[in-house]
Amino acid sequence: MIPAYAATAVPSPQSRLDLLTTADGMAGALSQVRGPNGANVTRRSGTAQRGSGKPMTGPEGRFRIASASKPIIAAPVLRLADQKKIDLAARVERYLPGVLRGTGDGAAIDGREITVRMLLQQTSGLPEFLDAVEWKEPFPDFLRVVLTRKPTPRGSFANANYLVLGMIVTNVSGKDFRQASQELILKPYGMRDTGVGERGDSHWR
Repeated sequence: MIPAYAATAVPSPQSRLDLLTTADGMAGALSQVRGPNGANVTRRSGTAQRGSGKPMTGPEGRFRIASASKPIIAAPVLRLADQKKIDLAARVERYLPGVLRGTGDGAAIDGREITVRMLLQQTSGLPEFLDAVEWKEPFPDFLRVVLTRKPTPRGSFANANYLVLGMIVTNVSGKDFRQASQELILKPYGMRDTGVGERGDSHWR
């Protein structure tokens, strides 16, 4: 007698990738696996741009890294802390005087009560902005939205924490946080294919 589990087909790597671009609704998906012999196996599914019919790009493509950018913001903060230019226990007010002042529902937001460490650890209570921004605007003012929203329980995840950290890096280093990240982290660690695009760029590079 064959056990029931033995008759169950194991999904292939390609079928799992296809699941992302069908049932899960993603436009395109890409995977690349390097085997023990050093050979790469690349699989693709879906399209490079929703509704375009353009085949999904290969490993030579460039991709937005979304929340994986948070470590690339955190690392310069920690490097500047190591250089004694940022004190993680200091209030945000020291580096961005008068910037974090909430209004309306966000009246309780106050940079004099939030430390740099709280931002790093997602314990500041700053609210999320992604669900409230008018994305039809070419360059939404994320911070303006944050400062008018009710604070969240401390420990709640919010992209706003790393928005403010980027502003602190800019103010302390005297350079745009993109340039500071390149000089402090990406270049020293040989991350030649990773970068932060300028405003209006269609991709991260």
